[in-house]
Amino acid sequence: LLRCPCSAVNKQLSANNDETKMLHKMQTMASCNASQKVVHRQINKLLIANRGEIACRVMRTANRLGIRTVAVFSDADEKSLHVKLANEAYNIGPAASQQSYLRGDKILAVAKKAGCQAIHPGYGFLSENVEFAELCQQEQVTFIGPPASAIRDMGIKSTSKHIMSAAGVPIINGYHGEDQSDEKLMQEAKKIGFPLMIKAVRGGGGKGMRIAETEADFMPMLQSARTESEKAFGDSAMLLERYVRSPRHVEVQVFADHYGNAVYLYERDCSVQRRHQKIIEEAPAPGLSEELRKQLGEAAVRAAKAVNYVGAGTVEFILDKEDLSFHFMEMNTRLQVEHPITEMITGTDLVEWQIKVAAGERLPVTQEDIVKRGHAFEARIYAEDPAGGFLPGAGPLDYLSTPETSNTTRVETGVRQGDEVSIHYDPMIAKLVVWGENRASSLQLLIEQLTNYQIAGLQTNINFLIDLARHEHFQAADVHTGFIEQHTATLFPKKVIPATKVVQMALAHTLNERVQSGASLGAKTCGPFDVEYGFRPNYRVPRSIKIKVGAMEHIVTIETDNDGSYSVRVDDGEWMKVTVRRKPYANRFLLETNIEGHVSCFNAVISGENISLFDEVTVNELQFSEETISLAKDVDIELKGYVFSARKEDLRRPRIVRVAAVQNTVDIPTTAPIHVQRDALHEKISNILRVAVTAGVNIVCLQEAWTMPFAFCTREKFPWCEFAEDVENGPTTKMLKELAKQYNMVIISPILERDTNHHDTIWNTAVVISNNGTVIGKHRKNHIPRVGDFNESTYYFEGDTGHPVFDTQFGRIAINICYGRHHPQNWMMFGVNGAEIVFNPSATVGALSEPLWGIEARNAAIANSYFTVAINRVGTEVFPNEFTSGNGLPAHKDFGPFYGSSYVAAPDGSRTPGLSRDKDGLLVVEMDLNLCRQIKDFWGFQMTQRLPLYAESLAKAVKPDYKPQIIRES
Repeated sequence: LLRCPCSAVNKQLSANNDETKMLHKMQTMASCNASQKVVHRQINKLLIANRGEIACRVMRTANRLGIRTVAVFSDADEKSLHVKLANEAYNIGPAASQQSYLRGDKILAVAKKAGCQAIHPGYGFLSENVEFAELCQQEQVTFIGPPASAIRDMGIKSTSKHIMSAAGVPIINGYHGEDQSDEKLMQEAKKIGFPLMIKAVRGGGGKGMRIAETEADFMPMLQSARTESEKAFGDSAMLLERYVRSPRHVEVQVFADHYGNAVYLYERDCSVQRRHQKIIEEAPAPGLSEELRKQLGEAAVRAAKAVNYVGAGTVEFILDKEDLSFHFMEMNTRLQVEHPITEMITGTDLVEWQIKVAAGERLPVTQEDIVKRGHAFEARIYAEDPAGGFLPGAGPLDYLSTPETSNTTRVETGVRQGDEVSIHYDPMIAKLVVWGENRASSLQLLIEQLTNYQIAGLQTNINFLIDLARHEHFQAADVHTGFIEQHTATLFPKKVIPATKVVQMALAHTLNERVQSGASLGAKTCGPFDVEYGFRPNYRVPRSIKIKVGAMEHIVTIETDNDGSYSVRVDDGEWMKVTVRRKPYANRFLLETNIEGHVSCFNAVISGENISLFDEVTVNELQFSEETISLAKDVDIELKGYVFSARKEDLRRPRIVRVAAVQNTVDIPTTAPIHVQRDALHEKISNILRVAVTAGVNIVCLQEAWTMPFAFCTREKFPWCEFAEDVENGPTTKMLKELAKQYNMVIISPILERDTNHHDTIWNTAVVISNNGTVIGKHRKNHIPRVGDFNESTYYFEGDTGHPVFDTQFGRIAINICYGRHHPQNWMMFGVNGAEIVFNPSATVGALSEPLWGIEARNAAIANSYFTVAINRVGTEVFPNEFTSGNGLPAHKDFGPFYGSSYVAAPDGSRTPGLSRDKDGLLVVEMDLNLCRQIKDFWGFQMTQRLPLYAESLAKAVKPDYKPQIIRES
């Protein structure tokens, strides 16, 4: 069973298989092995006998160590990334791996020709091929891996079980014998009991594995496993094991050198699998005590020493989810696919260790030196169809955009945009690896970076990975190997594609056609974010486009309007008013659509008849408690939540704050008594604030003039001036001071203010109430419109409070009331005064400034490196008497519908989706205020804005004798 250069030991082992004596023999072998002279060999040139991401990964470390690299490639991989990264590259045959990457003789010949001292096999292909390891030894080329004997003994599952049992490593009850007759296997199966696992003795990667639930299932499952094993491994021998119904797959990374030293680098949980193959891994395994971690690690080290292991290896265990008992499953005698998460939590480079240990060096650390820190996840991104049984795919990567890498995010890949995922090899595109201080933060980063991974041209599992990472049971670390099967209904829900998304696809297709036809006619391309105007005939010309999303087909009808916008409807639905702006890039274009006031920005990639849409900057959803969700339903409001994260810093803790925006209708008729209207609004807002406090909100802002109908369109001031009240002692402030203290919440209350200390003047004012129930201060509206129905200047003065920033317990906040958002200097001054969050409570109706709604607050966030919160009313408010406009329209009684669509924008340019256009809503956003300074440091806008230059220019511009600086053509 075990092999050693000492013939006496081998004879002894062959003569006696008794497990009680085997451990002594192994110890004899170990001392014999350690006593042999270790050959020190300098490695200056390394051949990587692999392809794709692992070849690139090994090259990265080799380059850092100053080692020249040699790549091998098949005909299919001639232009692959690993070929480009290597110092030298050699063709080894046709695309089929049996004629190229599995041809050890060809690869070894290349190594000799190129003058390589060593070969790194990566994983898969020849990495666990005994004959190749022995051939390398014969040719005096260092095989960066364990001895051939260890590969052989661990590759035969029945042999490995005997060795592990003798070494004191727990093994699961089963049959590992040589008698492979149907009768013997059935007899042993009955002894073990059902359900049981049937495994190929030489199996791996989920092949040759079947579960027999009952005795009646046994023979069909046995034959199926034998057939698959014979085809995959050339051996149909099987072993039987008790099947643990809710097992976790926990594996331990071990490392050993030539001197008998071995360590473990903690464990990984690889329980979530599809088709018995890993899809997402994490380290360390969640929910284990430190004592259990130690037991697993020490058992893994015993396993490695039992076979005189050298190099990187992984000992896999079945961990019972219920009682946390563990049993040896198998040992992978190579570097695992998921090794990066171990590197992330231990701060090591396992490939560097492999190279140095293979060269004869000792392990660089002892067990006591290895400390785990934080938590890491790896998600494998595949070209596959999750809903179609995870069938592998292939095809071109027409568009590829990956997350930005950092010390917390790694992207391990071997492909670039334009490359092809080949039908000849594993369809893995990349491994996304993330690290966080704890499991929750690491998982949040994983979701964020998965949403930032954009691929067009072929189907991938990215959306499935996002759904998996967001699943409540995965979030709770309630994982096991049957996770996907158990949660199929929730992981593969029937998704309804919103009509707005179908509209965006149709418009992307239409604009792309126009650009292509325009280019062929020599037309000029649009500049960045030029408004896309349609054709302008005197009549509408409808066009119908068939859009297929999954199995659903939709007919989208597009009519180009004279004002350059579009009228669009999906199937027989309602017509939607849409404006579009386009920014072209080399292989995609950025589209910003305004669909009935809902603004969204996304990348559109057109590949033939395929349309792919990606959010330009994605925002993660905030999860609410059942209490909050239930309360929101009772109050009948739309509840949305999102998260803006910042980069982890060494010297500053995260500054997490939750802010909320409230948009609401005015339900009581404007003919009702003033106190009835105000009391109804007080009750409505009190109920919404009850939802906000259960959602953990720290700062909330209400809409402009929330205590009254928006009467400033009318020319009659009565009875509307009666809504004006005192800032400190008015009924609204009194009510909110109590709620602010009770809820430990800062409340921003925009009201109509009556200043009784100064001649009863009226102002449009936002009152800031601290979380201890006192008024911090107020800000009066700086800019008053003089357009359309707005008659505000007849009600109140323009503000005299400047640009105050309120330093609250939760952050520095400011309020830019409504019309002030159209003035960049207004936004700028709040930034100059140090604001971190600027709220923009508004009352804006459709058509007036709706095309600008989704842009202005977002642009302000970018330019001034702070968060912005844009809040708008909803509903139509009808007044008793008709009024006329300044634009000559007929007299009317309503101001038109307010379109809601409240949203939050971050200093990095990302923004949340908007709330509804017509429904009461609460938008809750969790943000890390550290992002403000991080964006300032990155872009340096504050350093380059040159305030003195503009102060001087503006001082000149306001003088009567100012002459504009215009240079005319001579």
